[in-house]
Amino acid sequence: MRIVGKRSALRTPEFHKKKEFQKKVRVVLGVVLLTLILVAPLLALRSKRLQIVKVEVKGNNAVKSEDVGNLVSKDLEGSFAFVIPKSSTLFYPEKKIKADLLSSFPRLSAATLALKGTHTISVSLEERSPVAIYCKDVSNRNEPQSCYFMDDSGFIFSDAAVFSGGIYPVFTSQPLLQKPMGQSLVSKEEFKVLMKIWADIIKLDLSPKYISRVNDEYSMGLASATNILWKSSQDESEFISNLDSFLHSSKTAGATQLDNLVYIDLRFTNKVFYKFRVDSGDNI
Repeated sequence: MRIVGKRSALRTPEFHKKKEFQKKVRVVLGVVLLTLILVAPLLALRSKRLQIVKVEVKGNNAVKSEDVGNLVSKDLEGSFAFVIPKSSTLFYPEKKIKADLLSSFPRLSAATLALKGTHTISVSLEERSPVAIYCKDVSNRNEPQSCYFMDDSGFIFSDAAVFSGGIYPVFTSQPLLQKPMGQSLVSKEEFKVLMKIWADIIKLDLSPKYISRVNDEYSMGLASATNILWKSSQDESEFISNLDSFLHSSKTAGATQLDNLVYIDLRFTNKVFYKFRVDSGDNI
């Protein structure tokens, strides 16, 4: 008997089994291929060949290399989403390491990370240099106590040794900064003005011992036990000019007269108030 008809119409049980088998094979192969595509890169990232195992520290002086290395190693522990190791040279947490270094070591002004090969991370550090000190106790003008170093931006970054005075400009405040480390007494711009005022005062043949900030006003203590008062809003050049004129006035000229002054108050426009230790006060 001859069967006549289209080939597509022939569907024997064997044909169906073959088609089902081929379909299953394609699904399995697709799953295997997709798994390889997803897993292979993860396996590569976890390869020991792409893991940071050594921390190299340079540029530091006061900050210990061991402490820096321990912090970096701690930040490289664990994984992202329990999959990608944080120690991977391709995905290590650079921003977090930098932030942790700067917050943990206030003495550092900058930190740069770079890879050396596939196993070493190089940490280049820049440390702050002291230009002044912040002290909690200036009751003895010649020997301030509980002091901390300040850099050229006014940032307080480290404990300072006991100083006899005269090495660095001294700053303090009311109220005191209870935890000065990592803080700034004033803005960077205002600190530069204060440092210039300190230098200008010395040019006037005066001996400044400290500058104290009280709200928006300042008081400078001199070696003569005289205090100079001014406001933070005052123009620095005008302030120094008015002080210079006052010091050379007929009433106050001379070192002896200056030593007898309790204070010189320049907080008011076009007026200078002052007080001698032997009288109640006057103004010019």
